[in-house]
Amino acid sequence: MDKIKIILMAVCVLIFSGCSFQGKADGGFFKSFNGGASFEQKTKIGESSSFASGSVLDLEIDPSNSDILYAGTISYGIMRSTNGGDDWIRDVSGFTSVEDIVINPKNSNEIYITVVLGGIGKIMKTNDGGVEWEEVFTQRTSGARMMALAMDKNNSDILYAGDTLGGIYKTYNAGATWQSLLWADSSIEKIEIDNVNTSKIYFVTYSTGALRTDDAGGNFVEIETSGVVYNVVAHPTKEGVVFVSDKKGLHRSGDSGGTLNEINTIVQPEKLGSIGLAVNPKNDNEIYFASGRAFYKTTDGGQTWKSVQFNSTKTVESIVVNPENTDIIYVGTSKQGKLSGFSVFPDL
Repeated sequence: MDKIKIILMAVCVLIFSGCSFQGKADGGFFKSFNGGASFEQKTKIGESSSFASGSVLDLEIDPSNSDILYAGTISYGIMRSTNGGDDWIRDVSGFTSVEDIVINPKNSNEIYITVVLGGIGKIMKTNDGGVEWEEVFTQRTSGARMMALAMDKNNSDILYAGDTLGGIYKTYNAGATWQSLLWADSSIEKIEIDNVNTSKIYFVTYSTGALRTDDAGGNFVEIETSGVVYNVVAHPTKEGVVFVSDKKGLHRSGDSGGTLNEINTIVQPEKLGSIGLAVNPKNDNEIYFASGRAFYKTTDGGQTWKSVQFNSTKTVESIVVNPENTDIIYVGTSKQGKLSGFSVFPDL
């Protein structure tokens, strides 16, 4: 890292400031007002800065106010918008590689994030909407980082976490203490909790398929053994129904991942590579996925698709649908890809 960037980081010491670094300004965050027919880049920080050169790893909507968004990034830490993404504020507490963000649905001031801080992978927590952060989990060395988080929506004191070492962890007391549940054979990339039965939980690994527990972490079964799984999304209202993207394409399962039924797309299945995957919370025939630098949408369960190409050097990896107005769709782009390697400042 050159001296100028070190100086800039030293200057950025206030919570949620407007400092930024320069780079290719063709990525970051995009917003659609028309159900994904077109997108506008929205990366403004304050009056004169932008994170358009940044990589977005996660996007989350405040459950109590859909105008409030959070974006986890590699080099810009965690970003917050209070006007649907039109403007952003940057938290510069020194976080990098914010892979996952979890917001308490009953108290949106309580937020957990996975970060790299001082070269070490950690989980940080705030009880006041980001004014102050406390460390609730840390790795022992810089050789591992935290990748995934999920909260039991019926009991916000219960959270699950996963790391690059394959560790799956659980807390019953809002992060005060943790226990290990399982050591998988590769990194835990995502944790998805069933929206109806919160004891049913899916774990996506980097290279050894996906796992499921039906008893909140007491026992685990393999549900996908083909190797690379990109994403698992639980149905908004139906227990055991999940959407899966893997190296064989896009699938829907009605039995908690036991049987995967192919969803036909207009992308060659083995080239789909879709980390970005979402389902309309009001209509499960409306499915969205990303492949490379393109965004795809179906309104008839996969019989026909529309596509939008992004003029970006980064890939589309995060898709979030506004639950109050599903014509509004948010997209985050990243050049990191699926665990492309650990680096504290890979974007600089």
